[in-house]
Amino acid sequence: MKDPAQPYRGLLLVSSLATLVFLVAAAMRENYLADWQVLQREYRSILEAKATDPLGREVLASFHIELRQVSIPPLGRVDRCITCHLGIDDPRMSDVRQPFRTHSGDLLKHHSIDRFGCTVCHLGQGRATSYRDAAHQPLAFWDTPMLKGQYLQASCGKCHLGSVLPQAALLSLGRALYKEEFACDTCHRINDEGGTDCPELTHVGSKPLRGFDFSHVKGERTRPEWLFEHFKDPQAIVPDSLMPNPEMTDEQAVALTVLMLSLTDDIPPFDYILRPAAGVGMGLEGTDAAALFEGKGCLLCHQFAGQGGELAPDLAKLVSQRNADWLFRHFKNPRPTVPGSDISPRQLDDSEANELTRYVLSVH
Repeated sequence: MKDPAQPYRGLLLVSSLATLVFLVAAAMRENYLADWQVLQREYRSILEAKATDPLGREVLASFHIELRQVSIPPLGRVDRCITCHLGIDDPRMSDVRQPFRTHSGDLLKHHSIDRFGCTVCHLGQGRATSYRDAAHQPLAFWDTPMLKGQYLQASCGKCHLGSVLPQAALLSLGRALYKEEFACDTCHRINDEGGTDCPELTHVGSKPLRGFDFSHVKGERTRPEWLFEHFKDPQAIVPDSLMPNPEMTDEQAVALTVLMLSLTDDIPPFDYILRPAAGVGMGLEGTDAAALFEGKGCLLCHQFAGQGGELAPDLAKLVSQRNADWLFRHFKNPRPTVPGSDISPRQLDDSEANELTRYVLSVH
């Protein structure tokens, strides 16, 4: 008598074999054929070809195929870009293809990977280990794809707050155009400075992509393209815009786009920020910060570290709610930073405002 379960046993066997093949393929993909592993094996071949001296042979001997990452807690970032971009700090790799080529320019001399990582400047998804997932190109699920080409200068504006930065000519031009050539601050506001008739721009570089209407944009649907086309012809992108057409050149529109992209809510810690004439690590030589704090009369009204008056908010509480950039601006000029403030300006220079900011943050 024929076994009625026989056909099902055959089907079960086929499905089991198919599942096994699938698992083996997935294991191969995960453990041997992943994008980053293929790239690292190619890079090892490059190292072998360049191992023509003792140092080259030492580098080759120490190379292992493995995930690589750098963690920067102060910036809240974990970047695995160096898993594929393996030769960024090796001058021998200046003539090889990407992703193995040496980093362009001398930026790494002043922006070490261990301190800055990659995505604080380039953006993208730092934890990814494939070209697509790292957001080299726009991704539907990732709001900050990598900045490329001339727009990469926007990232310099996060830390370099001076108006002129020779290494970022477009950002410097954008800052000058905003204030001088086109007087954008007549209507727009950035960090409590400027008019209020038009949208505030303080964090426009972090505005979600879904917040932009791309209906009239001719180019790709990216933040830089929207901004560029808007500067070239405001009404073409926002038909009911009240902004007059400034008839900008392409260079001017790119420069102002770079400036807008630099205005984000991604504010680095105070020790990363450089200001004109008051860079990181610079303070008032021979000046006691506590004495400066007391000398400027802050304690007459504010309570701080158990001392002072009660006519104004407790500074310890205020410091816990604000970042260093806000404190610096408040020390420089309280009233634009806090509209309606009763504090009269103390005529501080940048070095003094920097020192006071460092002091209240260190005590807190």
